[in-house]
Amino acid sequence: MTCKHVMNSQPPVLVKGATVADAVSMLRRENRVNLPVVDANGKYLGLFGAHQILLLALPKGMRADDEQHLAFVSDSFQDIENRLKAVANHPVERYMDGDFQPLTPDTPLVETLRVMYVRRDDLPVVDPATKKLVGIVTVRSSLGKLMAST
Repeated sequence: MTCKHVMNSQPPVLVKGATVADAVSMLRRENRVNLPVVDANGKYLGLFGAHQILLLALPKGMRADDEQHLAFVSDSFQDIENRLKAVANHPVERYMDGDFQPLTPDTPLVETLRVMYVRRDDLPVVDPATKKLVGIVTVRSSLGKLMAST
């Protein structure tokens, strides 16, 4: 069994040029953690979602992967809201995660589940020949299909 058995083959996508505000709206409407970003031809470019938005909400100079406690930072709700408003009209490709090596339709299901566990994220599935997005594996879709017979 491979990831194509549990992937959603028609996921909602962000097209290159979509803004951060567009992405936030689509994430909320589609009830997603992240969305694949594609070019006009469907070529996969990266992922944009909650992780990137949370990073944009942090004070400049802070990194989400730093092991520092920020109790000394006294930002208000308004400060955080202002940071997000400042980037609302920026294109998502400026902040997307383009480093992750996507799955292919032939990625074994066990490997798919392992990567999903490690990344704690939805996983794009890309045709290796065309580099086009062919689907996405989500925790929700995987568990739904794997647990359907129980």
